Formats: sequence, structure tokens, C-alpha cells
Amino acid sequence: MMAKTDRIDEALSKARQGDLSKARTVSRELGKVPPGHPGLMELAVLAHGGGDLPLALKFLDRAAVSGAVDALYGRGVVLGALDRLDEARAAFRKCLERAPTHEAALTNLGGLEQLAGNPGVAEQCYRKVLDSTPEVPLALHNLAGLCLAQDRLDEAEDFARRAHGRQPVPDTALRLAAILGATGRHAEAVDVLRPVIDAYPGDGRLWRAAGDAANTLGRKSEALAAFRNAYGLDPEDYEAGRMVAILSEG
Repeated sequence: MMAKTDRIDEALSKARQGDLSKARTVSRELGKVPPGHPGLMELAVLAHGGGDLPLALKFLDRAAVSGAVDALYGRGVVLGALDRLDEARAAFRKCLERAPTHEAALTNLGGLEQLAGNPGVAEQCYRKVLDSTPEVPLALHNLAGLCLAQDRLDEAEDFARRAHGRQPVPDTALRLAAILGATGRHAEAVDVLRPVIDAYPGDGRLWRAAGDAANTLGRKSEALAAFRNAYGLDPEDYEAGRMVAILSEG
């Protein structure tokens, strides 16, 4: 006999208020809940937001029985967050069986394949995303990193510039700066970083990257100021602290 709808409704009502106790009770009887019940996905989202990933996974497991693409994708996300990476890869593949051009599933699968040491498979995933939608920032960004790791620097720069042009945020700026630095164009790296630092002054990674580039160029006072900012934002940044000490002595 199916669990009564009002049990799900009560669990949802409580979960929306931050109380997952009723959701945990319902999770013990999920075999009685129709896999297509719309409340399952919302309870999964609320459990995820409440920091209870195993609970979220229980609701997603049940919802995925229906073959719903969102549930299949969600399982991959939660399994990845639980560091169950092989299972996450399998979940994303299952999602892609139902929705072969699912951009987020392809991108996430690509990232997991990179971690697993399968760069060729990862690249296929990213390129399939771009075949469908040519300027997806995350796929471009990940492809840039993959090409950088393989010393395919011209390709890496092209992908990184496209990603940064679409989404000028710290991660894309740092990747483009790293590629420019790898080709000896440290002044260009500083120019890429400067406006992003203005927009995100609290990101110590940007200051440290700017310090590295300025130091390589011999611009010691500029480098010292950048490293001081990085170290001030993160006193556990050993490298920034070391560079502050070295440059201060000079």
C-alpha cells in the first residue's frame, strides 16, 4: 500500500521550515511512495540544502526509479559530493542515456573522467557540450585546463579566452593568467587579473597570481603589495607569506 500523500505533504511542510525530521521518517518507507511523486525531488533539494546528503540521496534514489532525468542527474551530483565518484560517473551516464545532450551531466561527467585519469573521455564530454551550445563557460574553462595539462597551449588559450569573455570571474581569470604565464606573457596575465581583482578584491588567489606575475617581471614593489594583500586575506597562505618576507628583505 502506498504511503499517504499527506505524509509527504507534512514532511515537505516541515522541511521548508528547516525541520527534516518528518522527511527522515518518510525516507524509511520510500518503497511505499510512487517514484513519480513530485514531492520526492523537492524533499531531495531541501535535504541537500539542509546538509543531509545521505537523506537527499534516498529521495533521489526513489525518484530515479521513474527514469526522471532530473533525479538521475541529481543522483550524480549528490554521489559526487559524497566522494562516491565511480557511482557518480555511472549516475551521470545513466542520465545521458535518457538525455544525451544534457549539458550539466556531460560537464560533470567530463570533470569526473579527468579526475579518473581519462582525459580523452573528458574531452569528448566537453566537446559534445560545445557541439550543442558553443559558448558554455564551464565546458570551455574545463577544456582550457585539460589542454593546459597536455601542453596544448594555443588551444588552451583559445578556450580560456572564450570562457573568460563569457564569464569574467576569478576561476576563469586565474586559468587564463596561468596559460599566459606558461607562454611567458606575464604582463598580459597581470592585465587579465587586474579588473577581476577590482571586482573580487577578497579573493586571495587573484592577489597571489598577480604577485607571481609581477615578481617574474621584476616589478618588486607591485609584487610585494599583491602578496601582502593575499597574505592578509589568508594568513595560512604559506607561499604568500614567504614571498612577503623575501621581498621585504630586498
